[in-house]
Amino acid sequence: MTGAALQFSMAVLLLLAAGNIQAAAGLDWSSVDAALQDEVSKQSFPGAVAGIALDGQVVYLAAHGSFTFGRPTPVTGTNPPMAHDSLFDMASLTKVLATTTAVMQLYQRGLLHLETPVADPTLLGPAFAAHGKGPVTVRNLMLHNAGFPPDPVPGFWEPAFGCAESAKPNPRELFNCQARIFDGVLNQTLINPVGARYVYSDLSMITAMFVVGTVVQRNGLVAPSDLLEACMSGADSAAQSQCYYEVRCAVRSGCWSCFGSGYGLFHGSANVSGKCASGFDSCLGSTAATLGACLPACLSVYLAGRLPVCLAGVVVAARSV
Repeated sequence: MTGAALQFSMAVLLLLAAGNIQAAAGLDWSSVDAALQDEVSKQSFPGAVAGIALDGQVVYLAAHGSFTFGRPTPVTGTNPPMAHDSLFDMASLTKVLATTTAVMQLYQRGLLHLETPVADPTLLGPAFAAHGKGPVTVRNLMLHNAGFPPDPVPGFWEPAFGCAESAKPNPRELFNCQARIFDGVLNQTLINPVGARYVYSDLSMITAMFVVGTVVQRNGLVAPSDLLEACMSGADSAAQSQCYYEVRCAVRSGCWSCFGSGYGLFHGSANVSGKCASGFDSCLGSTAATLGACLPACLSVYLAGRLPVCLAGVVVAARSV
């Protein structure tokens, strides 16, 4: 974690611990500004827009740096400075906001242990052990050192993988290839020894999605009414665990149901006054302020120790709130 990220994370924790707008207004954000600007100066990133919101109100918003490291952008031929309304393509958000949070919640409840092998009969079963994956644990998935390559080859979204929808010019996000994808995970090969090297991998989070769904299903944490009919109708029993991850959640504090497996499946939206794009995994055209308005209620509830309905992507929370 960079110094800026640590400073910003600490600021968020302090804010959420404060728990109200008045307390947030009294916080000194200068150290966060300084940390962000320092990282821009060190070229950790060309620019950033940082925002924190509480109870639907933005309490901190700052822009630092510019769009590039001095090179002109292809559209304007200039290098504009970051502004409060700069647009970003936010991707892979469900890996942190959904999958990681769900794993944390299940771990906190004692329902999932980090040292459990994924091939354990209580998780994905012995079939996952194929091609040397037997030692892979839940911890390895979360640390991205399971030995997986960054992505499957061919990708699950590529026509060569064999999902019928992927061959279309404008493929829809359907649940008609779950069994093939689940088999792909079970038969995936490794490029490194388990635990030997960090490689940021979509496969780690896709596998974790199936793990979360399996634990949720086994423990009855999702009611039948929470399941997506489209998912259940397209899944065989082996791949059905995905349906216990991508579920229908209730609405809370202006935050709609958050779904996704870390690779782009969405069945809800994060929409605040129409400003935030559908789905959390790929928020196209989001600003720091509007993205902050989508998430703070969920984040504040979670970090205050009360479990959110819409953050985890499963209804682990809804059963105990």
